[in-house]
Amino acid sequence: MTKLRKIVASISGLVVLGGVVPQINAAGPFSDVPEGNEFATFIQDLKDKGIVSGVGSTGMYYPLRNVSRGEMMKMVVNAMKKSVEGRGSLEVLVNVPMLPGAPHFSDVPAGSSFYNHVELGYALGIVQGREAPAAGRAGVFGVDSPVLRQEAMKMIIRAYRIFAGQTFMQDLTGGPSFDDVATSSEFYDYIQTAYNLNMVNGYG
Repeated sequence: MTKLRKIVASISGLVVLGGVVPQINAAGPFSDVPEGNEFATFIQDLKDKGIVSGVGSTGMYYPLRNVSRGEMMKMVVNAMKKSVEGRGSLEVLVNVPMLPGAPHFSDVPAGSSFYNHVELGYALGIVQGREAPAAGRAGVFGVDSPVLRQEAMKMIIRAYRIFAGQTFMQDLTGGPSFDDVATSSEFYDYIQTAYNLNMVNGYG
């Protein structure tokens, strides 16, 4: 969990945004992410595209801090929108209206800074929440809870699948590749596909 902010940066920059690897500033993207940091290139890419801006007005990224589910959804949605910007039909796929009945999650009211991102993620079928909404009852998104690595992979693969369209291929070749992700896991397909797409390598 503690390294998830760096993992998110590398995955979002390399995969969701199509693998563009820019040159980084000599000073690094943030004061706590110097040029020599192994993830500085990806974090710089996210910063340049307006997907991350650090924590408040601190000028810092806090790369070892956990990412909340709300923060993860915001980064995924921002990355999706940026990656399809000016690309016609792909923009239409991503910029869909909220589903009727919003807000759909009791912990993400209309005034929340994550409201638009979570509702768009829900409308696109990327997320259902920790407790899915039901008829006449709002769900619970878990907006402030730390996002699990498996949840992050599910969000990213589902988002990638939307604008990759017919070119997207689920790839379970060689699996299972991780001892702690059984084929019976609801996250297995996402994690194994991410592994085969060189998105993740696991720990160690």
